[in-house]
Amino acid sequence: FIGQAAEHLKTNGTIITVESSLADSKALHDFIDANGFRIADSEKAHIFFEDIVALALKKKG
Repeated sequence: FIGQAAEHLKTNGTIITVESSLADSKALHDFIDANGFRIADSEKAHIFFEDIVALALKKKG
């Protein structure tokens, strides 16, 4: 999804995605960066045994 999103996103558009603290966040962040996006904002909520993080992504540049 993130790899194809840039061609569909409006100027100044935002992608909202979520990640779990149980996942490999470095790999996701590297993938986001490699696909021309940056993390513009994030919010975290602790639910049961993990943190759920909502990420707002913007195109670089």
